[in-house]
Amino acid sequence: MPPQVSFLVPVYNEAEHIGPMLDSIARQTYSAANLEVLIAAAKSTDGTQDVLRGWCAEHPDLNVRILQNPGRNTATGRNLCLQAAEGEYVMNFSAHAVADPNLVEVLVAKLAKMSDEVAGTGCAIKRSDASSTLARAVSVAMFSVLGGMRQVDSSFASHHDQPARSVAFTLYRKRVLNELGGFDEAFWCGQDAELNLRLADHGYQIWFTPDTAASHHKRSRWSDFVAQMYRYGVARAKLTKKFPRSLRLVFLLPVVFFVAVSIGTVTSLFHAGVAWALLIAAGLFVLLSWGSALSAGGDLISVLLSPLLYFLMYTCYGAGFLRGLIPRW
Repeated sequence: MPPQVSFLVPVYNEAEHIGPMLDSIARQTYSAANLEVLIAAAKSTDGTQDVLRGWCAEHPDLNVRILQNPGRNTATGRNLCLQAAEGEYVMNFSAHAVADPNLVEVLVAKLAKMSDEVAGTGCAIKRSDASSTLARAVSVAMFSVLGGMRQVDSSFASHHDQPARSVAFTLYRKRVLNELGGFDEAFWCGQDAELNLRLADHGYQIWFTPDTAASHHKRSRWSDFVAQMYRYGVARAKLTKKFPRSLRLVFLLPVVFFVAVSIGTVTSLFHAGVAWALLIAAGLFVLLSWGSALSAGGDLISVLLSPLLYFLMYTCYGAGFLRGLIPRW
């Protein structure tokens, strides 16, 4: 009999995406009788709960359980789901992701064949077919060379199974997560990366496979994108403080960019030579941005927006990283 699999999904203000996410789970080639979806629902303001209840009423064949997560902390939500999970395996998932139909079948088959030292196996991430212009442009930017995703972990560009530092959507052995105490609730953002680093410290491995994938919807509002990049920077700094060995040059480049732009902008007000140098650098940055977005297959609007997106990505991430280095007062 196939092992039971439990999806862990924290949710807040996901009325637009919760239906397609659940549809993708309902379409899995894995037996629906051996699937459950645990939703840790915060108090949304966009009607998410109504959409969720309506979807469940129309799809009684999929076991969906709704848990309350009043604090909105996504790590807390994942732990609530983990504690309630009945599956032998748990799938760390997102409310704004869509799974390939074979996602569970492939990941279960691979993890079941691996040794106990492998705590989980994760899938590839592919760009979503976003209807929003900004979400489409953000997806292009993040999956491009300058976006850094492929530099963070080489497994994103791999064409074969291999060990990975971290994978966003991972199927875990539930007993291993329980052994380590679940997700660290100090990490509102980046709790999956923190968990995978902690697993490595305890002698476990995470594996990546390109044989299945999930698409991930990006932010469709400028304010959400800015806030997300800032949170990513804060989370990376906190990860660096907790796991110094995890620091890599790619994480520091946005910090250097932020500091250079800040100092250069202020200095240019008093020195014409610096102003001209900053203007030339800005021109080169625009050309590099267009080239990066074009190489990632971006459409015309995505390419034209890319310089602004990269600029916001680097400055907000860099500012967040510096803020994350400061201890709480």
